[in-house]
Amino acid sequence: AELARAARTRPEDAAAQLAYASALMDAGSFVDALKAFDTAARIDPANPVPKAYGGWIVFLAGLTDKALARLDAAVAADPSYPDAHFFRGMVLLRGRRDQPGAEAELREYLRLAPDGPERDQVRALLADLATSSTTTVP
Repeated sequence: AELARAARTRPEDAAAQLAYASALMDAGSFVDALKAFDTAARIDPANPVPKAYGGWIVFLAGLTDKALARLDAAVAADPSYPDAHFFRGMVLLRGRRDQPGAEAELREYLRLAPDGPERDQVRALLADLATSSTTTVP
């Protein structure tokens, strides 16, 4: 309630919009979270966070191309923002079935955030992808 009030009373405060969007996303209110992320992105176009998380929500809605456009914008805003690469890798893998592109993005995530919260998941995914791409000759 406090985050919602802050977002309403400070509609041009990107940090308030981001905090509210994150809380909405955590609560599973994806449509409202996307609106708040879009507001934050409008207020602070150089910030990759709302673009990246908005892209992930759009992907969860099944809109791969639109998600990639948002994630591309997040990477363009700040190529060193690890979450944008993580989300982009997941969208490429699951939405486009682009294994080489996904691997490159996931490796970039690990390079940028070697101790990041998605580290174990990314390492496991990369190991699975390496195993699935190798063929054995009988």
